[in-house]
Amino acid sequence: MSDSQTLKFQHIFGLQGAVKNNVHFVEEGVIIYPSGASTVVYRSDTREMDLIPTTSDALSISSLCVSPNRRFIAVAESTTERGIVNIYDANTFRRRKMLNLPELESKTINHIVFSADTKQCLTLGGAPDYMMCLWNVEKAVKVITSLSLASPNGAEVYKATFCPADPSVICVTGAGVLRFFRVLEGGFRPVTLNIKREPQDYTCQAWLPEDRVVIAADSGELLIIENFEFKCVLSSSPTDGKRVGCIVAFSKGFVVGGTGGIRIYEKSDDSREFYKLGKIFQIKTNPSCVITSMSVSPSEDVLLCSTSDHQLYTFSLSNTDILKEDANNFDVLMAPFHGPGESQSPKITGLDTCIWKPLVVSCGLDRSVRVWNYVEKTMELMKVFDEEALSVALHPSGLYVLIAFTSRIRLCSILMDDIRPIRDLTIKGCKKMTFSNGGQYFAVANNTTVQVYGTYSCELISTMRGHNGKVRSVVFKDGDKNLMTCGLDGGVFIWNVVTGAKEKEDLSFGNSFTAGCADGAMSRGYLISSDNKIKEYDLNSMVLKNEVIVEGGVGETCYGGKFLFCGGGGGGGRAGGIKAYKIGGSTFGEDPDDFQVHSGAVSCMCLSHDGNYLFSASEDGSLAIFGVQAATKSGERQEFAEEILVTKGDLEEKSGEISRLHGKVEELSLNNDYQLRLKDMNYKEKIKEVSDKFMTELKNDADRYAQLMEEKKEMETDYEERLKSLKVKHSEEFKELEGGYNTKINTEVQRFELLVSEREEQNRKWDEENQALVDSHTEFLQDLTEEYDKKVEAEQNQQKELSEAKDTMVDKFTVTKDMVEEDAEFEVEDLKGKYEGKLNAERKATLRLRGENGFMKKKYDAMIKDVSDQREEINALHEKEKELHESIKGLEKDIQGHKKEIREREETIVDKEKRIYDLKKKNQELEKFKFVLDYKIKELKRQIEPRENEIGEMKNMIEEMDLELEQYHKSNSALDLMIGELRLKMDGMNREILAEKKTIDVGNEFIKRFRRDLHVSVQKIGKSKELKDSVTNLYKQYAQNDLSLTGGGGGDGKKGGAGAGGGGHEVQNEYNRQREHLERSVESLKRKIGKDVDLHNTDHARLIRENVALTKEINELRRESKDLDLQGANMERMYGGLPMPMGGGGSKPGTGVIAPTPPTNASSRRSKPSSVGMRSASGANPGGGMDGVMRDLEEQSKTILSLEERIESLRGMMGAGMGDGMDGGLGIGGEGMFAGGGNPQV
Repeated sequence: MSDSQTLKFQHIFGLQGAVKNNVHFVEEGVIIYPSGASTVVYRSDTREMDLIPTTSDALSISSLCVSPNRRFIAVAESTTERGIVNIYDANTFRRRKMLNLPELESKTINHIVFSADTKQCLTLGGAPDYMMCLWNVEKAVKVITSLSLASPNGAEVYKATFCPADPSVICVTGAGVLRFFRVLEGGFRPVTLNIKREPQDYTCQAWLPEDRVVIAADSGELLIIENFEFKCVLSSSPTDGKRVGCIVAFSKGFVVGGTGGIRIYEKSDDSREFYKLGKIFQIKTNPSCVITSMSVSPSEDVLLCSTSDHQLYTFSLSNTDILKEDANNFDVLMAPFHGPGESQSPKITGLDTCIWKPLVVSCGLDRSVRVWNYVEKTMELMKVFDEEALSVALHPSGLYVLIAFTSRIRLCSILMDDIRPIRDLTIKGCKKMTFSNGGQYFAVANNTTVQVYGTYSCELISTMRGHNGKVRSVVFKDGDKNLMTCGLDGGVFIWNVVTGAKEKEDLSFGNSFTAGCADGAMSRGYLISSDNKIKEYDLNSMVLKNEVIVEGGVGETCYGGKFLFCGGGGGGGRAGGIKAYKIGGSTFGEDPDDFQVHSGAVSCMCLSHDGNYLFSASEDGSLAIFGVQAATKSGERQEFAEEILVTKGDLEEKSGEISRLHGKVEELSLNNDYQLRLKDMNYKEKIKEVSDKFMTELKNDADRYAQLMEEKKEMETDYEERLKSLKVKHSEEFKELEGGYNTKINTEVQRFELLVSEREEQNRKWDEENQALVDSHTEFLQDLTEEYDKKVEAEQNQQKELSEAKDTMVDKFTVTKDMVEEDAEFEVEDLKGKYEGKLNAERKATLRLRGENGFMKKKYDAMIKDVSDQREEINALHEKEKELHESIKGLEKDIQGHKKEIREREETIVDKEKRIYDLKKKNQELEKFKFVLDYKIKELKRQIEPRENEIGEMKNMIEEMDLELEQYHKSNSALDLMIGELRLKMDGMNREILAEKKTIDVGNEFIKRFRRDLHVSVQKIGKSKELKDSVTNLYKQYAQNDLSLTGGGGGDGKKGGAGAGGGGHEVQNEYNRQREHLERSVESLKRKIGKDVDLHNTDHARLIRENVALTKEINELRRESKDLDLQGANMERMYGGLPMPMGGGGSKPGTGVIAPTPPTNASSRRSKPSSVGMRSASGANPGGGMDGVMRDLEEQSKTILSLEERIESLRGMMGAGMGDGMDGGLGIGGEGMFAGGGNPQV
């Protein structure tokens, strides 16, 4: 949208909440967001904004994006054919490129993203094809590749993003869609994702450092994926079922935006949990809203959020450590906008302005009434009611407002911080009402009648009946004697306000009027008919003078003196446009100025009383403010009233609050004074310590400075010698070059003189021709310039007076500022000048030689350039005639520019005066503060001497305490060494315990298997053949296959075994093999026992040495010794309760199965030294360490004897097995196998 002579855009309130990724930072303090039919560039420090309008074919904006280098802005637009993307320059806001894919079937673009190097752009279309397209946008726009992501079930795809570290990797998320692609050989190649989860609705995603991506599911879970592999679900993910709306990454982690607020995650030191939850902050003003988009400022100080209720909030991201979670930490960016109501439409239903104040009041379907200041571009007041407001009217004083609801009309007072109802009128469904010009009446359209009430008494003055359809427009005449109405019945009436009588009327059968307006004298009226026509009436004679057909329809109209403003109603054309028709003459309706600012139909319009501002509101919730360039009334700035309404109760409450706060301030000031005194005392002590420290450092630096000065002098002498040699060398080279260039210059001079003579001859001819043209134009220009010089001179005189006044004030300020700065800079400049003097002298000598050499080169180049310039000058004379014509137009534009500059400078002068006044006030406050500080300095100086005496005494005490600390440090270091050795011992014991536990678990499993199989065999006692086969299988499985684990087995079968009738030779061989194996096993057991004895002896000697040192730490290690005793007792209980059968156990009666006895094998024996070491090392018996060791030795010797007896019993069983035969049934052979081989831990 470009400004013309009719309207100039100034501001717009509102946010397009349906746009994806609708907030971004262009730079620090510069924000873009969509509003209406444009992209707004808002500067938060100056509250100024620029608009990037959509193209003429665009229906709406669908998505926004800013490039990583912040040089480009991408805007996705929806059109009737397909979605397109326009890329704009972020500084000039000019369109640079357009991305238009003919194969795209969707009318929208859901998402846009640039690669990290800004060379590529990725776009994701909408339904039905969800086309993902990769573009090269570095120079000329080119499609690299495209891919349709549509699925058979019609799953929606939300977002596609580049990996910041590798632009060839792309992540895509959607409803049940989570896919990764890699760009290879000009195409998208799917990447396999290692994740075993049910598909979910993945709402949003964000890339993090180290090639990680965080993805949010609809259940609130946050998934971490790294290098195409699912890592974890963050344990601190939202589990309350609230939807996650967006995720944005920053240097410390990432921020998750969802229902009612944000969650900040930071990097975690725990390798299992990549990120930890920092804090959760809620939007207290509307906890039910969902944050739909976020952006972090370049400095990462501010987080910008947009919400589902069409609001913009800022959050201080740099102060999260000190912010409280239960406080309201979100600030509204500009002002609260109109949001969606119960019908999810943000439509503004009413709009009106007043005379005394720069206020505009609006109401919408969100049940709110808002009061805006159109000069300061802020919202003054807002109130939310229990029901939707249908229309609104503002009193000319700006102190009262009429609000129409579904069931009634309320007259309310506009107070300082509230809109308070005064009277209620039972009029239902009123959509049109207005105050009279004087404010003493207000007229209400009640269906087909119009009722006029007195403002201050709310009494009914008159009732006007005559319309057969709903009344759609009510206009008061200047003086408030007459009233014009028009309605859906096609009737136009002029009424007497007091009597309610009809004075004039006109009925247009077959037509209905949807809106209308008239001039103040009620001589001309402009009505909008249902057939999309603007009809101009002469209201004096009620005759139709003119009519204009409007394409697309008209929703609202407003009379502006020289112009008629009409808002587009969206009846077939592009909605939201404002047309300005010039009134007067026969050109009415021809070539209207068109301004496209809203994306929805214009629902209401109004003009300020002075005619300088036009306000328009739309069904998309936006409120636009325009400046009328050709206003009907004086363009001078109007002085507005500053009075407000305050009730007596509120005033008394405020005064009481002020007195209470005064008392609180006095109390706090006394407390602060006391705290300041304490801090001064502490800081004095610190200052003295720091001063002593820096004095020593200063002395060291002075010595180092002297050393550096000596080195500097040596370097200076060295460089001086080098410079002398260089000067001689350069002078010789210079003479040689000078001679060569002199000869070249002489030849060029001769050639130049020839060209000059030719040029002069041609110039003479051109001068004669140009002179004739110039004379004719100079006369015309002189007349114009004289006329405009007079106007400019008057403006310049006024400007000069103002600038002189400004300069005097600025001079006073600069003088005081310069005096302060000169004092501060004098010392710095003095030192800087000393050391830079010598360096500058050397630099100048070198530069002079270079300059002389360069001068000769430039002189030669200049001569060549002059020749080419003369040729260009000849060509320029041909174009000079065209430029003279254009200069006339340029002068006119300059005059307009000067006028604009004068206005801007006037505003600047006012701002400067305010700034000077503020500086004076601050200067006075600083003088007061200086006086207070001087007094405190004097008081603190009197307290120095007693403090110094106390410091001396404290120093002596500190020295004595230092000696004691040294002794404590020595004893602590010795104790630390002892503790370290003990911890190493404990770690070794724990490792031994874990190894024994594993061995026990293996044995238990073996026993369980054997018992299970044995139980199956016992069930077959009545079936001899099956029993024999079962026992044979048991023997093969547990005696032959596990022989290496059991340490030998076998026995005799008293009742005979399988194969008694034949195969005795094979059985004998098998027994021989078993015997040899048992002998080898016995030998290995002996060797192991010997090694264990040696190991125990070394442990015993080591423990004796350690016990001498451990006796010193008995008191400290009591707790650890008890814990270790408990562990030892647990191990003994585990060994004692283990169901392991032994060869010497008794048999259960009737079964022949040997009953289990406690283990006494080598595994049990090996566990004994560990437990002995644990008890000895931990000091479980502090009174007699040696006695405990001796008892442990006795237990070890008993264990060895039991093992030797076990070996003898195994030998006896082997001999018995060789002598006895094998009958049928279950004999001792099976039991011997169980006894000798049933313990897999031997």
